[in-house]
Amino acid sequence: MSDRINDFLDKICASVKYKTMHSEIREEFKNHIDEAVFEFETFSRGHEAAVNMSLSKLGNATEIGEELNLSLYVTVSIVCRLTTNSVLQYGQVL
Repeated sequence: MSDRINDFLDKICASVKYKTMHSEIREEFKNHIDEAVFEFETFSRGHEAAVNMSLSKLGNATEIGEELNLSLYVTVSIVCRLTTNSVLQYGQVL
């Protein structure tokens, strides 16, 4: 994997506070990048040009990470509330 791709993935994960999700996030974005690189290599000037095009297509890594972090925060908050409400209502987690 190129250094540019690793740096991009590092920037995404740096903004995500839920460290347990980092490997899953890296894998998912790596797959998207690999697919885009494969497509761009057919009409670009080599592998590095295809990597550059693929990363540009995805956008700003820090913004992606911040959006993911917010999305995960909302999801975790909802799950926590549902679990808390279940415990309070039924005395156990369903």
